[in-house]
Amino acid sequence: MAALAKRQRCTKQNIMSAENNFLYSEDYSAKTQKFIMWFFRILAAFLVLSLLLLFTIRINDTVSFTQGEIISQSPQLDFKAPFEAQLSKIYVQEGQRIKSGDTLMIIYNDANSREYTTQKAAKEYLEQKIFSIEALLATQTKKKNEVGVENNLNNTSRKVDDENIKNNIQSLNEQYVLLQQKLNDALERNKADSILYKKDMLSKMEYNAGKDLTNDIQTSLNNVKAELQKQTTQQSASSNDYATKQHQLALSNIQLEENNQDLYQVKIDAENELIKTNQNLALLEKELSKQYLIATTDGAVNFIFSAKQSSNLINKNDLLLSISPDKNNFYAKVVLPENDIQYVKTTMSAHIELDAYYHLEYGIIKGDVTYISARKENDKFYALIKLDNADQFQLKSGYNISGEIITDRLVLFQYFIKKLFKEFDTKAT
Repeated sequence: MAALAKRQRCTKQNIMSAENNFLYSEDYSAKTQKFIMWFFRILAAFLVLSLLLLFTIRINDTVSFTQGEIISQSPQLDFKAPFEAQLSKIYVQEGQRIKSGDTLMIIYNDANSREYTTQKAAKEYLEQKIFSIEALLATQTKKKNEVGVENNLNNTSRKVDDENIKNNIQSLNEQYVLLQQKLNDALERNKADSILYKKDMLSKMEYNAGKDLTNDIQTSLNNVKAELQKQTTQQSASSNDYATKQHQLALSNIQLEENNQDLYQVKIDAENELIKTNQNLALLEKELSKQYLIATTDGAVNFIFSAKQSSNLINKNDLLLSISPDKNNFYAKVVLPENDIQYVKTTMSAHIELDAYYHLEYGIIKGDVTYISARKENDKFYALIKLDNADQFQLKSGYNISGEIITDRLVLFQYFIKKLFKEFDTKAT
């Protein structure tokens, strides 16, 4: 057993010696060590660089779209006939360059022109009518003022007459009482004179003189009574005259007020009619202004009515002129995948590739998202993108596009993890 173990140890030592001789031979061992050392250095540097890149480099996280188109903000400008008309004059030709504000064409509608003349005459008539009514109202106001002045004068005259009659009646009543007392005294004296006359104690002349005095007093009393009745009658007549005048003045005032109301109603009707006439004139002026076709932008004429038609008669909505604007702004309308719509926000940057231009040769169009649809349109969500560097491309409305919207900037390892989980979630679904 000991001899066997000894032989095994010798054999093992011989094998190790042979390996050492093979590995650490003079030609092979130095090259191998150097290669292994540089290999591990490179591998370590690669690992360090990889880790550094994974945690420092940021990459765009995007939402891609494959459907979209270029849309013009200023498409071809078409002028259509606003009404039936006749061609009056054309100032441009097909292909001619025009500027904003240039008069392009004049069309004429005889019915509108006649109606405008009629409405203008009606306006002048109504304005004159209102002016005349206002003058009549001013006259009516003066008449009312004069009635008021007459009423005041009548009241003043009434007061003066009443005061005079009242004073006269009072004076006559005093005279009447005084004469009545004198008459009573004279009658008593006549009785005494009659007794004295019968007894021949008074002469006939004296007796007759007493009777004459009594008669004079009676006459004066009757005159005063008659005058008193006359003053009373005059007072009643004056009161009746005053009431009659007041009634007449009231009737005049009522009549003037009725006239005023009638004039005011006529004025209101005329003013309402004038308002309608002015509205009609404004509409007609607006329609007549449409007879002048004015350019609203710089561009080139690419269609003229007379160049395609043999008649100067124009039907409503006939195409009269078409202008291609010089300056045409474009934007992009892209269809977004429904499962990515929640990641897209306004102001996010977008990169767009045109099917009409090879992007590796001409580059891409950059832009910013300005709008995201709130609901589906034709079963699709869409976004609008404002283009930033579109001037270097000769864009046309309808160009097909594809591209991506940058939703975030992620560190490289975050990007890989997100894509990994998203791919896993997609496969699981």
